[in-house]
Amino acid sequence: MAGYAAVQLLTWSSTTWPVASAAILLPFSIQSALTVQRCAWSNGAAVSGNVDCGIYNEDGTRVVSLGSTAQAGVNSVQTATLSASLVAGSYFMALALDNTTGTILATAPASASIGRCVGIQWATTFFPLGATATFANPTNAYIPQFCLGLQTTI
Repeated sequence: MAGYAAVQLLTWSSTTWPVASAAILLPFSIQSALTVQRCAWSNGAAVSGNVDCGIYNEDGTRVVSLGSTAQAGVNSVQTATLSASLVAGSYFMALALDNTTGTILATAPASASIGRCVGIQWATTFFPLGATATFANPTNAYIPQFCLGLQTTI
């Protein structure tokens, strides 16, 4: 039928980080000023080493990051305080692990090209998250489950 889009349901599973010290950056846009209050990610069946979470402008300039944080809590959501004010615009939220032993809930699309189509970027040898990201197209079909806690700025 015309007007209906095909939807791929995502399956999330506990998956090791694909490349040690690589950051995966997911694009997002906001229409008005917001305050970032926290970031969160879903740990899988094994925790190991350290995680960093942050936000980057479209040009790859870091807005804010946690810094190296111990991955803790098997099969649970881990949250951390992350504070920044964002103006309307486009950004990337970034997640990085310093090893390939720790697991994060992730989904594996049919190919890495799907990630490229939706604007996902990678930054290799990027732990902890640096001041400026050099974006690269993803070579792995891997999308981690993580998010930001945002509040409208009045």
